[in-house]
Amino acid sequence: MILSPLISGLFVNTKKEKEEHLGLNIIFTSGTDKLDFRGIVDEIEAYISPSTVTDAIAEGYITQEFFSGEGTMVRVDFDASGSLNPKDVVFLQNLTGTIPDTDFIPHPTKLW
Repeated sequence: MILSPLISGLFVNTKKEKEEHLGLNIIFTSGTDKLDFRGIVDEIEAYISPSTVTDAIAEGYITQEFFSGEGTMVRVDFDASGSLNPKDVVFLQNLTGTIPDTDFIPHPTKLW
């Protein structure tokens, strides 16, 4: 399953979903499911002028936090740990830790 952004980082999927807070709770299978963050990276680049994003995950624009027994929250930080607070985008259930970078579909012009 590929989860794709609609607007401002919300996702649609074909499995169970429950809208909560600013994001969604999604049952996720690492290695099988993918998060499509191309639209979100485009939004980050539009916010930054001039755009200097080369690796959104390594640079802190996309972060994850694992909650033992619950799942992993994926967040977007439009200024990578600057004055803006990160936004909760999606809560991934059915995990035992954070997901690897390979579970993200990267921006097509980025090498991450």
